[in-house]
Amino acid sequence: HQTLRIEGVEQVSARQLNQHQSLAAEGLALMSRGRLERASDRFNEALRLNPSESNYHLLNAVAYHLDALNGNAASLDLAEQGYGLAIRFDESNWIAHYLLGQMYLERGDFSRAKASLATALLIEPEDPSILRAMAYAAYRDGDAPLAATMITRLEAVDALMTRSDFQNAALIYAAVGMAEKAEGYLERMRSLDDTGWRAAQAERRVGQWQSLYQRGPFLGMHNDNHEGAEAPTFGVLKAAYDPWGDPAPAGDPWGAPVQSSSAA
Repeated sequence: HQTLRIEGVEQVSARQLNQHQSLAAEGLALMSRGRLERASDRFNEALRLNPSESNYHLLNAVAYHLDALNGNAASLDLAEQGYGLAIRFDESNWIAHYLLGQMYLERGDFSRAKASLATALLIEPEDPSILRAMAYAAYRDGDAPLAATMITRLEAVDALMTRSDFQNAALIYAAVGMAEKAEGYLERMRSLDDTGWRAAQAERRVGQWQSLYQRGPFLGMHNDNHEGAEAPTFGVLKAAYDPWGDPAPAGDPWGAPVQSSSAA
């Protein structure tokens, strides 16, 4: 009888395994068609059968995240909870760390974005998507030296390819006083800019960074405008000029870099 009971348990477990995998697959198919609420229902059913599966929590979080991006702000907290549970059950789930970082970027919480992306980079140190996101987060958080390090790492894996990549690299290198490298990336951007207006905008921002370095003594900044120069005192910059903010008609002539993906 004991053998029969064990076999019965094994059969039930096999049925449950097949069922929760099937539910997750159904949810993924629904999510790909934009049926986010129904997709989340399937993921939650799968989680009731297997509550410790990190990837089911991840998929559920993605469904909530997409719902929030579609305008349902109430889903944002659920997405954050889902990413947190995915990480709780598998700390090596780098996609959960990465997407949580992206969610913080969307919120403008650049410090927390950096923390999540840093963990993702410990697991996948050469992934271009994470490196790009970290460069953006660091720049927006006033940490231009870290942003420049990310650009260097993107260079090392041959992942700087698009107009947005070259624009961001130029802005970031200009922000740390590396004028020659900034100009080199501007030139590469110009070669891909059919209209010329994006390159002109980037040239203006790079020129304004160079101007800030030239006026450094007035702002309490370093004035060594050469390769390897130290970055400005960012607290002073943020208070006086806010070069990290989004583009605005007045008061913020620099604006943010482009939060780019691998697409041009």
